[in-house]
Amino acid sequence: MPLPRFTPGRTAAALGGWLYGISAYSQHPDEAWALIEFLSSQAMQKKFTQEAGIAPSRQALFSDPDLLAAAPQLRNHFAVLRSATARPRSPCTPPSRIYCNGISAVPSPSTTSTSRRKRP
Repeated sequence: MPLPRFTPGRTAAALGGWLYGISAYSQHPDEAWALIEFLSSQAMQKKFTQEAGIAPSRQALFSDPDLLAAAPQLRNHFAVLRSATARPRSPCTPPSRIYCNGISAVPSPSTTSTSRRKRP
C-alpha cells in the first residue's frame, strides 16, 4: 500500500535511522572503526533485519530472497526510502517546536524539591 499523498501528490515518509560515529576524543578510534565496519556489514544488517525488523542499510538486502520470504514488505520499502524526506536537523525547529516546548515544561527530578512533596 502506498503512503498517503499530499499536494501536489508526493508521498510523505520521514528518513531516519541508526547512525554510528566516533568521538574525536575516543581513546580507541581504530577499535571503534572496526565495530562500525562490523555493525554495518552485510551479514549484520541481514541479522538486524531478520531478528529486529530494522530496515537494512545495504541496498542488496532489499532483494535478498531470505529476507523477502520473511518480510515481503521490503519489496516496496526501498522505493519508500528513496523518496523519503530527511528529518529536521534539530527537534526544536518548526514544526517540532511544540514537542520541545512540551518536554521543557515537564519538571525533572533535579528541579523538583522533595521538601514540597506531601507526606502520606
